[in-house]
Amino acid sequence: MANRSPSPALPAGVTKETVKWPSTERYMKPQVGDEVEVHYVCTVKATGAQFDSSRDRGETFKFEVGSSAVIEGWDLGVRTMFKGETAKFTIAPECAYGEEGKGDDVPPDSEVIVEVELVNYPRREDLFGDGGAIKTEVVAGPGQVEPRKNEEVLMSLKVSVGSEVLRAARHTVYQMGSGTLGRLSQAIDKALGTMHRGDEATLMCTTQYGCAGSDGVSALEQPTKVTLILEQLHEVLDVTIGDDSETGVMKKRLQEGEGKEKPNDLATVTLRVESVMANAEKLIEADLPRELEFTLGNGEVCDALEGACLHMRLNEVGLVRCEKSDWCVGGLLELPEPLDSPVLIQCTLVKFSLAVDKFDMEDRERVDRCHERKEVAGRLFKQGRIRLAAYHYGLITSFFSQAELFRDPQDQEAGKELRRLARLNKAMCALKMKNWKAVISLCDLVLAEDPCSAKALFRRATASLEMKDYDTAIDDFTRVLELEPSSADGRKLLQQAKRLKKDGDKRQLPMFSRMCDAFGDMPERTDRRDDDIVAMPDHLRLGFTTPAAPSSAA
Repeated sequence: MANRSPSPALPAGVTKETVKWPSTERYMKPQVGDEVEVHYVCTVKATGAQFDSSRDRGETFKFEVGSSAVIEGWDLGVRTMFKGETAKFTIAPECAYGEEGKGDDVPPDSEVIVEVELVNYPRREDLFGDGGAIKTEVVAGPGQVEPRKNEEVLMSLKVSVGSEVLRAARHTVYQMGSGTLGRLSQAIDKALGTMHRGDEATLMCTTQYGCAGSDGVSALEQPTKVTLILEQLHEVLDVTIGDDSETGVMKKRLQEGEGKEKPNDLATVTLRVESVMANAEKLIEADLPRELEFTLGNGEVCDALEGACLHMRLNEVGLVRCEKSDWCVGGLLELPEPLDSPVLIQCTLVKFSLAVDKFDMEDRERVDRCHERKEVAGRLFKQGRIRLAAYHYGLITSFFSQAELFRDPQDQEAGKELRRLARLNKAMCALKMKNWKAVISLCDLVLAEDPCSAKALFRRATASLEMKDYDTAIDDFTRVLELEPSSADGRKLLQQAKRLKKDGDKRQLPMFSRMCDAFGDMPERTDRRDDDIVAMPDHLRLGFTTPAAPSSAA
């Protein structure tokens, strides 16, 4: 395999053959003093006779590297391995049992073969590849994700140089990449970025990444030791639904959930709302904590909770922040209107039951499901739940992204028609949310399949008008009137587009005149001759054809 780190040199009496490559080379190889856990099988090379095996005993073997607990060739060989690697070492007598052998099992002056699987050892990482910051994992926690830049974590740490403790903090909130820990920030950020919730690790840092004690002793002479415990990851996600251009709802994870699954559309959910606050001061009086049971996507709860649940795991505790109060009102929570923003809702995902995923459906099941969701989206649109309706139309589109590959022609046509209607309706939602670029993009997709779609032309023209692209708007409105001559709205907006274009041209005319005046009178060229060669474009490359030569009969 490429890009493998070089192994320490083995003596002439020991050769290595890799039987199974490790899954990762993230961790450093074992060092003297490390306790390693292995499985092994020992045989005499000459006879192939097996004389020792941990696999036959059904238990691993542990020993300290460099302690002479095993023969020299084995000890040196383990130092060349990574966790999960299996290797076969052929060991000469001088690095094995020598002239004496090993009782009746290994004759004198025998070569032996030791096959070793490195099961576990202290997981140590050279964070920057220069030996300046070495991280050793002490405890592996149950977490599954690693913190990213700018995220907040809850951690405990202790910083010491020698016997002097320079800093200690318990259950402190730290923002990744903030630099608030001074020179140690770089190493601590790098270490935290490799850890999961519940992990405990130690860092040994040289002067480049560490610090000096109060007596001025350099960390180069006495390295800085940092003990880290990562307690929680306060991941912050944008959970706004329905409109990619808007970021009105954010979810901060206060406590990591279990497993990897998250609720999907039509999942049945139980959500416990712990508290609600408005404008960070006023506590909303409500019957809290309170458990809400609902079907995700049906609009039974407010848009903020609909979006948040899609990004939560079982027993996760989250803090949902809404910049606009209209995201939070209505539904089972029954918060009053109006509210002072921002609104904060702390909630826990107690349980959920997943709906059938689209990848587990037959083509006809997809069509039936999306017919139902289209009706739900239409109802939500009429109720003014524009964002949630747009979310559903986007889901329908994703169900039929490859409708052309459906086996049954009827399902194929039904899927393509649902996809077309979903894009049209989502474009209408985007118009309501004033996301003009999304309107144009969606209508372009519809018109690529159906150039005579009057609705797509009208909605694209309306968005182009708002973006002051008057030429496109005029072309599209003109086409609308060709398809639907009785469209009063189309005629009205066409006149508006023409008037705005005319007004814009009038305003720009003086500017162009000033630009031309700035050039002044340009001198006439006097160096041209009648015999100047003029380059002409290749007419064949441009698509013109050469006329056929006249026939001799003519």
